[in-house]
Amino acid sequence: MRLAAAAPTAILLAAAGCPGQSLAAARQQLREDLEEVHFAQSLLGLVLMSDELELSGASYSIDDDASTDLTVMAMPFHRELIPFGKSAPSLWIEGTLGFAEARQRLADLWGGELPGNETSIASRWRTYGALVGLGLEFRVTDEVTVAPVVDVALAHIENDSRYGGPGAALTASLVDGIAFNWDALAATYGTAARARWQRPLGEQHRLEVVGRYDVRWTETIAEDDPAQDFVARSQLVTLHGDLFGPTGVTRHERPVEWQLSAALRAFPEGDLFGVDHYVQVGAGLVVPTGDDLPIGNGFAISAAIMWGEDLFGWSVGGRLLF
Repeated sequence: MRLAAAAPTAILLAAAGCPGQSLAAARQQLREDLEEVHFAQSLLGLVLMSDELELSGASYSIDDDASTDLTVMAMPFHRELIPFGKSAPSLWIEGTLGFAEARQRLADLWGGELPGNETSIASRWRTYGALVGLGLEFRVTDEVTVAPVVDVALAHIENDSRYGGPGAALTASLVDGIAFNWDALAATYGTAARARWQRPLGEQHRLEVVGRYDVRWTETIAEDDPAQDFVARSQLVTLHGDLFGPTGVTRHERPVEWQLSAALRAFPEGDLFGVDHYVQVGAGLVVPTGDDLPIGNGFAISAAIMWGEDLFGWSVGGRLLF
C-alpha cells in the first residue's frame, strides 16, 4: 500500500507523542507529518485509471503489503471530425467516464509498534472521473496520423475505512478525517501526443497500432483537510496493437471479425500502487449491427489478461462502435 506505507509512518510519529499530548495536538502533528510526505499523491495512479482512454477496464491484484485489489471501469470514446475539408487536419475529440476502486487490508496499522493497541484496517479508495480532450489530427502518410491533444478532467476521491482490534477507538480518533475516511475533488490537465498506424495485410486482414504519450498535472481543489492537498505530475506511455481478420460469418453484408490485441502501459513518472509498467494481451469479436442498435453501427466483445511485476489482472467487456 503506497498510502499505507506513508501514512502509518507518520501516524506512528504522531502517536508516539500521544501520552504527553492532547488529542488535538496529536492530530495536528499527524497532519503536518502527512503534509510533509505528500501522502495523498499515492492516489495519483487511481485517479489516472478512472481517466482511462486507450485500454479497457479490468480487475487487478497487486502483491503488496496491503494485498491491494483494484477494479477499473471506463467508457472511453474517440471521434474524428472533418470540419475543415479533407485536405486540412481533422478535429480529434476524446473523452471518458470512469470509476476506479482499490481495496486494501492490513492486519495491524501500527505494525506491532504499539502493543495493546493493535488495529486492523480494511480500507476502500474510490475515484469517479470524467475527462474530455480536443486536438488536431494530421495525416502524415496514407497509413499514419498524429494528433496533439489537450485534456482536462475532474475526479472525486473518497475513502471508507473500518478498524478492528483493541486500538480501534484510539486509531479512529487520531486518523479519521486526516489519513482515512475523507473525500476530495481533484482537477487534472495535460497534453498528449497520439500516433496511429493502420495497415492492410492482404484483402481480409488489417493491423492497427496506436502509440500515446501523456503528461498530466493533478491537484486537489477541494479537500476535507490540508493533509490531503497535493499537486503532482505524471507521465504515461501507452502502446497497443490490434490484428483483425474475418471469422467467415457476415451480418448486414459485413464480416464479423476476430481481433487479437497486445498492449504495454508504462509510468515513466508516477506509478500504480508501486507498479511502474504492465502488459496486456487479449482477443475479441467485432460484430456489425447496421441499424439494429439506436446508436452506433456495431459492437465488440473482448477478454484480456494483464501482468507485471507484483501485478496480475483480467477483463471481460464490450464497447459500441461508431
